[in-house]
Amino acid sequence: MFETEGHNHDRILRLYDQVGVAYERWDLQTLQEKMPIYDTHSRWPPRPVDDPTFWDTPETKLTGAIITPQSGYVTDPQLAAHNLRRAAEGRGSTFLFNSEVTEIRRTEARVRGVTLKDGRQIDAPVVVNVAGPHSFVINRMAGVETGMKIKTRALRHEVHHVPSPPGFDFEHQGHPTSDGDAGTYSAVPAPRYRRQPRCPPAEPRKLPPARDCRWKQ
Repeated sequence: MFETEGHNHDRILRLYDQVGVAYERWDLQTLQEKMPIYDTHSRWPPRPVDDPTFWDTPETKLTGAIITPQSGYVTDPQLAAHNLRRAAEGRGSTFLFNSEVTEIRRTEARVRGVTLKDGRQIDAPVVVNVAGPHSFVINRMAGVETGMKIKTRALRHEVHHVPSPPGFDFEHQGHPTSDGDAGTYSAVPAPRYRRQPRCPPAEPRKLPPARDCRWKQ
């Protein structure tokens, strides 16, 4: 993660310390030595390509970067969802596929459960919203979006696949990088992140925590 303007990195690091996230803090010289392919000019704030200043060369530089060696990303969302399902089933969860939720029932300020399209009602003291970029739909159904300071909406993203620059093996030398200056990120190609086979079905409540379901670098 580049240390850019407009972000409170010290606050982020305090949170890292609290929860035990390992990290390294690189100054500008170290960043340039470790990742010589990166342009370390400071381009804050992010600008669209039709901005007249988009191609200007900035005069200031980044101050450095924060590296989290144990971080990564999911290269196969379908497999990750499958493994989460198997892990949940191993702990007693039940999945109802092709079951549309038409209502999130509430009594005053408390959730009471959900109603399905076929009329079935499932009572629950907690309803977890895992709708990803479409989570705003669930928030509206639950009647809680209005009071939220931070709201979500689905956006279109562009993803480009480009080769490593000559003389630099990004697959083995690169890092997944968040560039707050440009409002972009870059990711290491998937082969670097090996995966284990699909998690097999397990007897209820007998699946050890995260066994055989972890992504390994």
